[in-house]
Amino acid sequence: MLSILPISVPQAQGVEAEIPIWEKIDWTPEIEQQIYKDWGKYYSRRRRENIAMHYYDKALQLSNDDYMTLYHRSQSKRKTAKTLGALEDSLEAKRILRLKSVVNAPINLEVCDALYELNQFEKAKAELHNNKRVFTGNKTKAFEDRLIVVDENIKDACGDGLSPFILENERMMSHVKDLLNEKFKVDNRPLWKILKEQNKCDILSIPECKEELLSPLEIARRKRAFDICYQVYIDKSWIDILFLKNLKKGFQIISRR
Repeated sequence: MLSILPISVPQAQGVEAEIPIWEKIDWTPEIEQQIYKDWGKYYSRRRRENIAMHYYDKALQLSNDDYMTLYHRSQSKRKTAKTLGALEDSLEAKRILRLKSVVNAPINLEVCDALYELNQFEKAKAELHNNKRVFTGNKTKAFEDRLIVVDENIKDACGDGLSPFILENERMMSHVKDLLNEKFKVDNRPLWKILKEQNKCDILSIPECKEELLSPLEIARRKRAFDICYQVYIDKSWIDILFLKNLKKGFQIISRR
């Protein structure tokens, strides 16, 4: 018996691409937005963050005040090192909740995590302390754990971890500190007084040129020797040399005045 195989018909030019069946169904905006959000979570769990963010974007186009979609998109952005965008999404979700007079521990924690990954330890520490006062019970545990990590990072940067380095390079650091203080110090004294202390001058000085005194016979002899030398060795170009010499002499006279 002959088996009938499905024939793949090439798509005609100018015809729109095939639309998935589920997109042909007339979903309500709420259901469609939920579908996009679920697909975003599905792909995010499988580490396909680019596709996940694509569906989160489509979900937010249908409902831009959905704070949970912003929260999940913030997590996806942090996974792909787009931390600044993650902070913007989490702050926007927090702002929407504030308008509704609602607080959400995971969203506030996402703000703290984004600040920490941006190396803004002081702001992250302040946010963690504020959230410790807002929430109670088990919700504060995550903030307390992260606060320990932030405190250790700050301690390593400014505390015991930096002390040995400062002790070893104390002399050099004091010199650098003096240079920086000197650079940013504003001196309101007149310029001539500042330059006087530095053994400098605030005007353009021209060194005095000693004039050579020659007899008329020596002047004529040198002039004749100059002309003969350049006429012999440079041929017709000696006139240009003579012109440049006179031009240089004229500049020297003007500069003395």
